[in-house]
Parts: sequence; C-alpha cells; structure tokens
Amino acid sequence: RRYCADGGANMLYDDMPALFPQHTPEKVRAAFVPDVIVGDLDSVRPEVLAFYGEMGTRCVDLSADQDTTDLHKAVTHMVDSAWRVQRGSGGSL
Repeated sequence: RRYCADGGANMLYDDMPALFPQHTPEKVRAAFVPDVIVGDLDSVRPEVLAFYGEMGTRCVDLSADQDTTDLHKAVTHMVDSAWRVQRGSGGSL
C-alpha cells in the first residue's frame, strides 16, 4: 500500500510532476495516487484531498490524537492494518 502522512500528500501532488517533465502534470498525478492519507489532516490542502478522494484514496482522520506526529500516526496505522490482515480479522490493507 502507498501511504501519505497528511501534508505529504501536498508534496506528492505538487512535486511529482516535476520529476516527469515529458508528461502533463495531470497524467503524472493520476499515475501516483496514494491508497491512504493518514494524519490529523491539518496540513493537506482541501483541493489535494478532494483530488485524491476522487481517485479512490481512503482518508483516515486521526485528529483526535494530538500527542503524536502525522508520521507516527501513519506508521501505526500501517502496522495495525498489516496485523489485522495477517490475523485474518480485516480485509485488505
């Protein structure tokens, strides 16, 4: 699975097209879509969240937890998801 931690989605959206100048930004953005955006969602721009939402990205709002960083939230979510899949109590990551 491909994860973004909150504002990392902005960087993916803004910076990825520059790495592939031979393609349009729209084509690059459509090719590099995270499966999940995790965090307290205070940094990701609304238009970026809307774009990825339309592309099927799942958004996990952990804003109730203000004691950890977005990176910590994302890694914890990945580990918990993998554990559920391994134990057979969840669908996919």
